[in-house]
Amino acid sequence: MNNKTDIRRQFLKTYEDLETTSFAEDEGEALKSALPLRRLLLDPTPLAVRARALFNQKLLLRSPDEKPGLPLVHLKLQDFVGFRLTRTGNVAITPADLIRYFAHVDGVVHVGEPHGPSELEIEAMRQSTDPAVALWPVTALRSVGEATLRSLEDLRDEILGIDRFEGQPGLSIYLVLALERMGGDRDNVILDIGVERHRQRLTVFVDDDDRFCVRHYDNCAQRLLLRSPPAGSVFQYQQPLTLSIRVGIIGKEMLVACELPSWRSVTVRPNTDAIAESFGDIVLGSDFEGVGRSLFKCARVLVYMKIHAPSQHRLVFNDCMGVCTTRDDWVQFDGDKFMHSRGHRKLGAVGDLTGSPGDMVQGQLGRRPTLLRLDVRPNANQES
Repeated sequence: MNNKTDIRRQFLKTYEDLETTSFAEDEGEALKSALPLRRLLLDPTPLAVRARALFNQKLLLRSPDEKPGLPLVHLKLQDFVGFRLTRTGNVAITPADLIRYFAHVDGVVHVGEPHGPSELEIEAMRQSTDPAVALWPVTALRSVGEATLRSLEDLRDEILGIDRFEGQPGLSIYLVLALERMGGDRDNVILDIGVERHRQRLTVFVDDDDRFCVRHYDNCAQRLLLRSPPAGSVFQYQQPLTLSIRVGIIGKEMLVACELPSWRSVTVRPNTDAIAESFGDIVLGSDFEGVGRSLFKCARVLVYMKIHAPSQHRLVFNDCMGVCTTRDDWVQFDGDKFMHSRGHRKLGAVGDLTGSPGDMVQGQLGRRPTLLRLDVRPNANQES
């Protein structure tokens, strides 16, 4: 393995580790973000610097104190890790202080004694009887992790080479949803593509931990699971939101991208070409057998048989976000109510139905399928 390939591999693995730990609900798991942050930002030759250099780019990072609605501020690495997050008396605490403390004092890498005014101040905060003071270092570390992820997202995409998939055959699916809590330990199934349980299948659902999930099985029945941060941080129940799922194929590689307004996860997987056979097998509101349950409202479904270029993807995504606030004719999915593509190999519709050949049809147990009023554009190459 040459040095460039090793840097790419290390970066993707470290980015994934940071994504998993920064958004973890459990405090102990969240503190583990100090290790990937140290590797990316504080090692003698930081991994983020080496990865940017592969593309002859200088590393710039978004401010860890970013405010909604204000212009973005980009900082050089030293300005980012030295950014003053808070000051207690004469002691300033920076991202570098937090990362070093949790990595080398609090026990993420090893347990040690605090040294210097900043580490001593963080230690005192952690031992405070005031819950807000005691929690601040953890909350601040999460903010540093999230800012780092946002700053390196485009680099992750470049290393994965997702621009190769633009304009290629695939699926670009956009949904306008309002989720309800399922309760119990059942998944809230949003979307299922495929007709085999553990092969060439992609399922989008909200799990019993209140996280958006994308689960994929490849040709060899190997599983991938992408999970969002929990409800409250990336989506709110009963509030409209836009969800996009993109699946693209080149050779035996597949792009899987899931995006919400405040969260995005992307990966490229091998051994996935056969899933193209299932692009016409889409179920909304259940699984491919019509057994999975759901509880959500839907105002729009757009399905394109290709991967949009970034500018077109953003245009469609933002248009769907506008629908969130203007549409009032929402379709309710609950219990055994679901829809599927007309040509679905497991759930094919029966009877004479009006509408275009690409229309999705309702599949209710014990009832004749009928068309629902959804803005659906399957098998469409038109632009929105």
